[in-house]
Amino acid sequence: MRKATLRIAGLVAAASAAMALAGAGVASASPSHSAPKHVTGIEKINGSAYGRAAVANNPRIPLTLSGLVRATDRNFVLGGNGNTHTLWTSKGALTVTTIGKQSTKATLNKKSCWSTETIRQSFVFVPKKSNGSFTGASGRGAYQVYFAAYLPRYTHGPHKGACNTSNNAQPLSRGAVVNFQAAGILTVVR
Repeated sequence: MRKATLRIAGLVAAASAAMALAGAGVASASPSHSAPKHVTGIEKINGSAYGRAAVANNPRIPLTLSGLVRATDRNFVLGGNGNTHTLWTSKGALTVTTIGKQSTKATLNKKSCWSTETIRQSFVFVPKKSNGSFTGASGRGAYQVYFAAYLPRYTHGPHKGACNTSNNAQPLSRGAVVNFQAAGILTVVR
């Protein structure tokens, strides 16, 4: 009886080992596809230009992105037409579409001719036009553009010495600044 028990125990052990090996073989042979992971966090975008660069038509502003994805965009050009804009960053394309109404606030110190303008608007991230580390980008946020510069003064005529606020007056580069800031809740696929 003892031999039979040992023999049965041996068979059980062998069968268990065979099943374990077969299970391991099946597990390693099957592909390990994991579902895409959605990651959400705050994304901040900041950049500034000064002097001549700030008063250029469609100023070029180097941007730093931080938060969920850390990246840079050295070729961001402020301005353009339409409501969809793409940042071509060091970590991929991030595309946004503006939504809602744009708000603008302007001030002018008539004594110093220091002029400021602040523009704000909301946006949504566009998943199908974003890629790289921004693949599947979704969510919403808002941006602000701040511009400040001295305006030239009229040098002759009835307004001599007053600030030239006409549409064709070119702001002075001395002391000029343009600042771009944006923030949003960003979800990407990893």
